[in-house]
Amino acid sequence: MPPKIGVMPKHLTFLLDGEDELDHESAQFAAHGLPHELYLLGQSFALGAALAGKQALGQDELICIEPIHLHATRDHLVLLQLDAFNIAADDLKQLMNEASAVFMDEGLGPLTQLTPFQWLGKTELFKTLHTHSAAQAQGRNIDWWLPKDTKELGLAKRWRRIQNEVQMRWHIHPINQAREERGLPTVNSIWLSGIGNQADLQFASELTGTQQIISDKPWMPKLAENLNIQLIDTWPSQTELLANTNFIWHSQAKDIWSSISRLLMEDDLEVELIDFKKSLRKRRFRSADFRTHPLAFWRKAQPPSWEELIA
Repeated sequence: MPPKIGVMPKHLTFLLDGEDELDHESAQFAAHGLPHELYLLGQSFALGAALAGKQALGQDELICIEPIHLHATRDHLVLLQLDAFNIAADDLKQLMNEASAVFMDEGLGPLTQLTPFQWLGKTELFKTLHTHSAAQAQGRNIDWWLPKDTKELGLAKRWRRIQNEVQMRWHIHPINQAREERGLPTVNSIWLSGIGNQADLQFASELTGTQQIISDKPWMPKLAENLNIQLIDTWPSQTELLANTNFIWHSQAKDIWSSISRLLMEDDLEVELIDFKKSLRKRRFRSADFRTHPLAFWRKAQPPSWEELIA
């Protein structure tokens, strides 16, 4: 289908997940999150403030608490996020009410749910701890990724005491006992990350400047709501359903790239691809680059395949 004359091409910003390349033996403090998380929110990764939005005052120090499963191996514990498990929302709320009671007993105030897997706390106590996102610690030995003291000694130890108290209460909770009897993973711990306030946020300009977000990531609906940006969780079946500017961060990135490749050949698009091959990398693709020239019709450029794209 030839492009429509006089119509500006639709713009897609396509963000791919990045992995850290951390040398555990020599690095003292890794970044607060994975490369794509830091690109979205800034190096402080103040996820609590990003999700709280207008609920938080500018100076409020916010923390993000995520229920998780810790899988025991022979000599260490491995963190597993819960979005891969089938856990009823009401069950999670009951468990997190228990966790909130622990926080209140510690004088830290209640926890408030913001997304299916993120709860918000307001406390100055832990603001100097160095933490890592749950996604960064996912599938890894948690020993290295637990919160660490940076300025005030003893805070990490206090956090572990709170974490242990929640774990003990959850261990005997009927919800977890029922899951264990059915051979299902239990919700057996919480993870602290995303510490900061509104001033710590540095949103990606491609995110704040878009008209539509296409994402199925768990905390993106709340973020889109706070930024007042329309969100859809699936790739649209028709080009007409795309906005003029679109930001894509999706678990089905490979399938979406296949659709984008076809549209680059058939429609009129501009695509900015952001990934993290050792460092931040940005590439642009335009439909005009893949159109056959009438005087060289035998030469037809093709968009890169998925394998070529991520190489």
